[in-house]
Amino acid sequence: MLAAKAGREDQLRVLEKYLAGEEVAFKSHQGKDFETTYDPTVWDKPVCDPKITFDKQAIFLDAATQCDEATVVQLLDDGFDPNTANPDGLTALHQCAIEGSVKVTSLLVNRGANANAIDNDWWTPLHAAAACDHWRVVNSLIASNAQVDVVNVDGDLPLDLAEGDKTRQILESEMQVLGLDEEARARIRGRDELTFTAKAKLWVEDQTDLNFRGRCNETPLHIAASNGWVDACQCLVDAGADLSAQDEDGDTPLHLAAFFEQYKIVEILGAAGAKVGMMNRFMQTPLVMSEDATMIRLIKAIGQNQKVSRDGGDETSRRRGRSGSSVKRKSYADKGNLRKEDARRMMQAAAEYAEANVDDDSKGKVVYTSGGDPSSPGVVEATPALYAVPNKLPSTTAKEEPVARQSKKEKKASKKKEAKESKRQKRLSKVNANVDKTGSCTLS
Repeated sequence: MLAAKAGREDQLRVLEKYLAGEEVAFKSHQGKDFETTYDPTVWDKPVCDPKITFDKQAIFLDAATQCDEATVVQLLDDGFDPNTANPDGLTALHQCAIEGSVKVTSLLVNRGANANAIDNDWWTPLHAAAACDHWRVVNSLIASNAQVDVVNVDGDLPLDLAEGDKTRQILESEMQVLGLDEEARARIRGRDELTFTAKAKLWVEDQTDLNFRGRCNETPLHIAASNGWVDACQCLVDAGADLSAQDEDGDTPLHLAAFFEQYKIVEILGAAGAKVGMMNRFMQTPLVMSEDATMIRLIKAIGQNQKVSRDGGDETSRRRGRSGSSVKRKSYADKGNLRKEDARRMMQAAAEYAEANVDDDSKGKVVYTSGGDPSSPGVVEATPALYAVPNKLPSTTAKEEPVARQSKKEKKASKKKEAKESKRQKRLSKVNANVDKTGSCTLS
């Protein structure tokens, strides 16, 4: 202790001499001496304050989000483009519609912002304002010629997303002014499907290569499968489209149909011989792409049917367990456009379909026929519980977990569900990347 104290005192004495400008010798940690003299011109340089700079795009979009009118005006006066968008396609007008700023919304529109700009999920500012129940912004956008008859990738009109009564009333009145009754709205919602189906039939007639690739390496069958366009999918399958084609993520049409819970599409692809054992680049088979118990049973039934039809051939490709699956893709957000009513309708349609296809003489089997007889390889058989409403399905757990752990599992399931819905929006945006607003599919 005394030696250490003496050493520190010696160091302080040397430091005082050094600061006084005297030539001193310091000892390095290796015990070697080196001489030096304090030079104020070298060591007394002014210290600059650290500076962080952001590009104008980030500042502009943040100012719109914060409803900072002064900053928005300053950047617009400097010649900044009001239609600049972030990587998710959201413009400043989208941000104002989400935040509900009527003043900044009017400012942007008056300075040249496009009231009908669409993001990567085909949401316009009017979609965002309606979903967030900002009826004053809805009024302002309609006065600025925002279209009320456009749909997003889910086929939703702004009216379909309206949360509040006031917002719904404004949009309903504008629909009536345009003469759009319920029948006309239904045609608008199905416009993309009809256009794509017509183009698919034209490709078949012209003997076009049905496996041409889009920007994300997707084929027309990927687009039809993910959107649930039954007629287009059946047309492409009948014409010989490649069922095993993989997009940039390695997903086949069956992967996407399972992920978006398109039951009829999965049935068509399964009957045509789509492989349920193929893995994408995340080592996932179609079976692990869905958390829906009905979809899982359907894919297992298809896989069992294919196994039987091979007459004792090789086992299907090794599948990764569902417990190890994870969501690896995520997008900007699910901003209220996924409603419980959609899922309820899907389940109800599945239950009605199952009830209509139950054969009493087949001892509780649902027969999926695609023009063939029950003995053909393309027919899938499953139990009636396959299309049952989820709350009536038998439990999939072997035993009941202790009460102390149940709460933790519920939280985990809730997080997985939210991530899944976010992933759903991302994938639907990607597979539609080459479908423009008229429903056409363009080549990259």
